[in-house]
Amino acid sequence: MARWSDSVRLRDYDAAPDEPGIYEIGFIRSNVFNPKYIGRARGLQTTIRSRLRAHYKGIGSREVDRYLKGGVRDHLWVHWIRVRDPGFSEAFLLNRFEYDWNKRIESV
Repeated sequence: MARWSDSVRLRDYDAAPDEPGIYEIGFIRSNVFNPKYIGRARGLQTTIRSRLRAHYKGIGSREVDRYLKGGVRDHLWVHWIRVRDPGFSEAFLLNRFEYDWNKRIESV
């Protein structure tokens, strides 16, 4: 089974692989990673690195962007797993855990 990478600050997104996979963005408190957001990167043109770069530059999750615009960039961390089917893996974890920043308010 795949394992999460070591955590790095989101600003260090260049450390992430140019490969498909899933990633979590969150905080580290008392040496424990506390995820707030999960995302996927499907492959060739959309890699883990490119998705993390987009989040850091404000082109991704609204919640991540809102936090970054608050001026406290150094507190967001990220880790990732290389997986064959990022969509399935992301959906599995979304159904299993609560990610505060993945919640959407759907309107009719």
